[in-house]
Amino acid sequence: ILVERLEAALMSFVEEARAMKTPTMQWPIVQVKGKLDWESPEWEKGATIDGFLKAFQKKGEVPSVHPSRVDIFHDGRTFFLRARLGDDKIASLAKPQVPMGKKEYIPESDHLEIFFTDTADASKYYMFSISPDDIVSDLLGYDGAWNCSWKHRARRTAEGWEAIVEIPLEAINAANGNRNDLKFLVLRDYSPHGGAKREYSSWGGGAMHQTFTFGDVRIIR
Repeated sequence: ILVERLEAALMSFVEEARAMKTPTMQWPIVQVKGKLDWESPEWEKGATIDGFLKAFQKKGEVPSVHPSRVDIFHDGRTFFLRARLGDDKIASLAKPQVPMGKKEYIPESDHLEIFFTDTADASKYYMFSISPDDIVSDLLGYDGAWNCSWKHRARRTAEGWEAIVEIPLEAINAANGNRNDLKFLVLRDYSPHGGAKREYSSWGGGAMHQTFTFGDVRIIR
C-alpha cells in the first residue's frame, strides 16, 4: 500500500511536469555603439519580457503584483540585460548589510536572479544575482566558489529600481561556435517591506534552481 501511494504521488508530479508550459524566446544580436547606458537605443532592439508570473503556482498562471520589464540582447561576445522593476514602496526598503569578509552575497531581501543552463550540458547551470544596491553574486549551481568576470550596476528610481548586467557568453559556454540553444530564467524576489507581502515572480513562472521550469532560448548569431 505504501509503495502504491508513493508511486501515485510520484506520477502526479510527473504529470504536472508534462503539463507545464515553459516560455520561449530568441536573443537578437545587436551591435553596441559606445557606452551602453540606461536609455541607450540598443535596448529597443532587444527581446522584451514585459511582466512576470508568480512562481510556485500549481494551477494556472498568476501575474505578479509588481510590474517587471526585462530587455535582452547580445553582440556576439556579451549577454546584455536591463531590468526595470516597479516598486512603489522602494523608499521603505533598507539596504542589506553584507556580512564581514564577504565580497559576494545574496541578501534575504529584494534582488533579481538570472539563470542559464550550459549549452552542452543542460544539467549544469549558472546563476547571477543583483540587488537594488548593486550587491551581487555568481554561482555555478550552488557553488559560490565559482567566479565570473561580469559587469553590473543598479540604481533606485522614483518608480522602483533598475539593473544592467553584462555577462561574457564564453563564461556560460554560449560563445560563438557553441550550440545556440539553452534554458534561461530571470526571477525576482520581492521581500516584505512597506506592508507588502513576499513574492517570487519570474519569466513564465519558473522556479529558481529548477532547470526543468526554465524557458527555452535560441541565440541568434
